[in-house]
Amino acid sequence: MQQKSRRTILTALVFPAALSVATLVATLALIPQAPSEIVMQWSGGEPSRYGHPAELLFVPVIAVAISAIMWAALGSAPPNSQRFAVILGNALNAGLNATALIMLLTQLAPNPGAGLSGTLLALIPAVVVGLITFLLVRTQAQ
Repeated sequence: MQQKSRRTILTALVFPAALSVATLVATLALIPQAPSEIVMQWSGGEPSRYGHPAELLFVPVIAVAISAIMWAALGSAPPNSQRFAVILGNALNAGLNATALIMLLTQLAPNPGAGLSGTLLALIPAVVVGLITFLLVRTQAQ
């Protein structure tokens, strides 16, 4: 197994872990302000599942697990696959964390149902983090 550089470790582990910890802290800070039940799933523009806001605490844990799986994929893969795994892992991590925060924040809004279709906004941080990661691992490869 080849030695991983400090930048690879920072990009593949520290960056997504820090994002997930920030999401976890923000979620913990916002949960007391949330109603006892929030919309957890929408179907056809209508709420189809409600749950306790604390359920959103699992999202950063799942995001870290995805990053760990991508990290494990770095072991014996060729360099291009390693870069792809890091980019994909970080983008998924950012998208999941952003989705959790958007779901909670929209429930705190005066009209909770109005903004939930905005969960597509989670694609923006996912794309941004994916591009940043791409630039980091691309410059590392050169």
